[in-house]
Formats: sequence, C-alpha cells, structure tokens
Amino acid sequence: MPTVCRALWTLQQSSVSSDLVIAHGGFGVNQHVVQRDGSPADYEGFTKTVDLYLNGTFNLLRLAAARMAAGQPSPTGDRGAIVMTASIAGFEGQIGQASYSAANASVI
Repeated sequence: MPTVCRALWTLQQSSVSSDLVIAHGGFGVNQHVVQRDGSPADYEGFTKTVDLYLNGTFNLLRLAAARMAAGQPSPTGDRGAIVMTASIAGFEGQIGQASYSAANASVI
C-alpha cells in the first residue's frame, strides 16, 4: 500500500479527526541547468524533485479530498481543509535549483 494511502487509512481507523491535511514538499536537487564543465544537469534529479512536489502534492490532495467529501459536514457545513505550501522560489527561482523552483511553481 503506498505511503499516502496507508497514512490516510491509519488515520481513518483511529479516533483522530481527518479534516485537515497539510501538503509540504521535501527536497530539491541542487544543480545548474548547465554545469561548469559544460555538461547538462542530471535529468533524473529534476524529475525526482518534480515528482515529489507536483505529483506527490496532487496525490495527497485527491486522496484526502475524497475522504473529506465522503465525511459528515461540521455544524457550519465544512468537511475539511487542505493547505499546500510552496517556496518563494516558485515565483523568483534560485540559482542552481531549477528543479526545486519549477516544482514549487507548479504547486503555486
């Protein structure tokens, strides 16, 4: 069972409320698009970072939202909230962090 599914399932089995989910990324591969020696950046590092931030955030969003939508609303009609965080690098970029900046921009 994938980690996100397992975590949400465990939460559902407990008495803890699952009406709040926070999606926050984890890492970035530091490298210039073109290295000092003229070689291109490692594509695998770029895709790994984007996969974590963009695909991971969407996966958590879709799974958590489905569980919240299936739950009972609060007295005010709310079913939950999802908070997604991203770095200012998504707006401004950072030297040597193309993958990190692109991944954060995708979440913004």
